[in-house]
Amino acid sequence: MYLFKRFLLAVLFFPLFSCSSRQQEVFVKKYGHGDFTAFTNRCVYFRGRDKERSLILFIDNDLSVSGSNGPFIVYVNRDLKTVVKTSTRLMADTTNIDKVLLQQLAIRFLSYKVNILKVDTLGNVFIGLLNSERPDLIRFSNEKYKTIYYKDGWSNVKENWYRSNE
Repeated sequence: MYLFKRFLLAVLFFPLFSCSSRQQEVFVKKYGHGDFTAFTNRCVYFRGRDKERSLILFIDNDLSVSGSNGPFIVYVNRDLKTVVKTSTRLMADTTNIDKVLLQQLAIRFLSYKVNILKVDTLGNVFIGLLNSERPDLIRFSNEKYKTIYYKDGWSNVKENWYRSNE
């Protein structure tokens, strides 16, 4: 009975895993050599919808600063691809914020159809395609940046792109 249950679980969950792998491969094929430099030192992530059904995107604007300043919030009409409103209410420091640039990044973020897009100062690209809390796809700008954390549990998709095995 135990083996039958395990077999049944494997049969049920196999399509989910193969579908997710396919999505990752499609993303890498489409954006594998894409230019993500506009997102350098930033992280954009989907947080939900508001009462008016606008998408809520958080943008961490400067990842190089120690300690979080808090996210810039952008509300976007997904159908029209327009910014409905913005908010700095979660930010500790709102000086030197380029709101227009951050709004443009929010619209560009939507074109990738992902949950998270982060680019660090080294140019490594972290994508949350299937997961909304952590990246499940990473493009290393250079193989030498593959840290101990990313060596285990990750498999190569193509060139410097890696997918989470979880």
